[in-house]
Amino acid sequence: MKQHKSKKLQIVIVIILLLILIFMGIFSYLYFFTDIFKNDKERFFKYASQIVSTKNGFIGDSLQEYLNKQNETAYENSGSVKFNISIPNKETELEQTNNFNISYEGKYDKPSNKEENNISLNYSDDVQFPLSYRKVGDLVAIQTKYIGKNYVGININEQNISQNADISELKQKYDNIQNLKITGEELTNLYNNYISPIKNQLSDDKFSKIEENGTTGYKLSLTSDDVKNISKTILEKLETDEELIKKINNYLAMVNSRTTKISKSIIEKQINNIDSLNEEAEIVLYETKGQLTNINIKIGESTITVSKTDNNSEVTYNLIGQIKGEQEKNINISVKFAGLDTMQNINETYEIKLETPYVAEENETQKLSIDEERECVETLVADAKSERLLNGQDANTITDTDIENRLNARTNENYANMQLEMEEANRFSITFINTNHQFIIDNTGKIIEEPTRRRGKYRRNCNNI
Repeated sequence: MKQHKSKKLQIVIVIILLLILIFMGIFSYLYFFTDIFKNDKERFFKYASQIVSTKNGFIGDSLQEYLNKQNETAYENSGSVKFNISIPNKETELEQTNNFNISYEGKYDKPSNKEENNISLNYSDDVQFPLSYRKVGDLVAIQTKYIGKNYVGININEQNISQNADISELKQKYDNIQNLKITGEELTNLYNNYISPIKNQLSDDKFSKIEENGTTGYKLSLTSDDVKNISKTILEKLETDEELIKKINNYLAMVNSRTTKISKSIIEKQINNIDSLNEEAEIVLYETKGQLTNINIKIGESTITVSKTDNNSEVTYNLIGQIKGEQEKNINISVKFAGLDTMQNINETYEIKLETPYVAEENETQKLSIDEERECVETLVADAKSERLLNGQDANTITDTDIENRLNARTNENYANMQLEMEEANRFSITFINTNHQFIIDNTGKIIEEPTRRRGKYRRNCNNI
């Protein structure tokens, strides 16, 4: 009888243990794979981590597979580039530009370092300029029927590059593009080095859950002091992150080779100027079925939204930016990949739309000769030194702040056409926007570099107005 009771007790214990294990399994699933037991802060950073995740992240597995496949196997591509520029009362002048397009088709074999492209510059249906390009290892060659049937080639090895400035600059741009690629490991490091430290600075009350148009979002609200503290944390980390600085400079060089590069001294200056920031910020991450689908960032009155739509065979990313300032700028970038389900014929579509206020022609800044531009730079320096004297300061040297203050004061009609950038410590560049002519001055106001000077057909007085 006792043995019978003992067996019943064992069965009850086994059932209880099974129920406990099942409960623990359900709890573990709900905690790790759903948001039921997470607070708003934990949910926010869960979806933030998907931005850099290499598995089921914002950049989906199929797209990552496609991008990796391009580097590992040979493939063919074809496409075209078209323009659509609209300016009030300029339709006739822009007709030729909008009719112009570039078409191309090529073969790529990155593992073997081979490329071949047939490019056509199409000015109209009847006027084209064909160009063929080939690359095998370090040998690059071009051919067009307008200069002969044979290819003209050069070897772009390091020795030849160093002896030709134009080739060197072209090779540098190509290397910059290659260096823009970010690996999964680098994305993880970005999250660990920059996002995680910020997470520890933020209290739970700065996070909230919102419901909009049937979607769920998790919002981070930042005061101006929060923005200052976070900016300082990021900049202090960036100051010692040589690899990320290099990657940022590669991007800047690709966009504009004359853009000032980021350096430790420039970052240090920005850290010292953090107190001038006075903008609040909001970041909202929207999710659908546990996947990040939309990122909305608002800083002051400016907003940037990045969204993703994915239907397995096609994925589309959209970036919409509204930048408020002296002139409002709207930018819309759309990138679409179709055919990812088969990984055979992938169709990539890129659309870039930029809107800025149009300034009527009569108000446009007239172009100066280089001699006249030099006089304007000298006038600007004299203005800055005079201002320092009036403030009881030493006028033998000037700072970028002195120059910027005079440009912003607009006491000269040409100052609106001049842009200041810090080159390095005690060295500044002043660029004329409509001609892209650049003058380099030191902290004494002396011009140490300038464009090639040519005598203009006319001269215009550049004195103060």
